[in-house]
Amino acid sequence: MIQGFAGFWAPPVDLYETDDMLVLHVELPGMSLGEVELFANPRSVIVRGTRRPPETGLSAERLEIRTGRFERDVQLPCRIDVDGMRASMRDGVLCIEMPKAPGGSVGIRVDQENPDD
Repeated sequence: MIQGFAGFWAPPVDLYETDDMLVLHVELPGMSLGEVELFANPRSVIVRGTRRPPETGLSAERLEIRTGRFERDVQLPCRIDVDGMRASMRDGVLCIEMPKAPGGSVGIRVDQENPDD
């Protein structure tokens, strides 16, 4: 029996933040930028596509590399300028650079009572 993974899956991501930008890395080994769909709004980014198994002509004994449709919806800690986004792919890692929008804070102010009162 062949062991393996197929079907819907979610690739791992790392999210980094600088003073003026968010940078999202998505692990997609064996894929090209043209095989990936990106959707964004000021508060989230969706990465989706389909990774197909390689055509080797060989009989498989074990399949552990995930294939099939994938999707990852990443909620962002601040608002971004969607029009300023850039994406590139290198060594199987999709890199999405997202400039922060002016006044882009998404946080909610919480007033605390003074414990000394």
